[in-house]
Amino acid sequence: MQKRATNLLIKMKEEFDYVENELGLKPIGACGDASGDERKCRLLFLKENAWALVADCWGHQVWLHDPH
Repeated sequence: MQKRATNLLIKMKEEFDYVENELGLKPIGACGDASGDERKCRLLFLKENAWALVADCWGHQVWLHDPH
């Protein structure tokens, strides 16, 4: 799992750089599904960037249904 999480972390950093340098925006965090690799990636990112907000996607945590 560490290898996949590390590879995801590289991609996440590239995306943060793109958003900041190419789009001129300041990302403040990341949200993703609660799978092991993706979650581990966000926790590794948080260790390096204590200012960041990281969260599991609520849509992946709750059962969404139509009451009708």
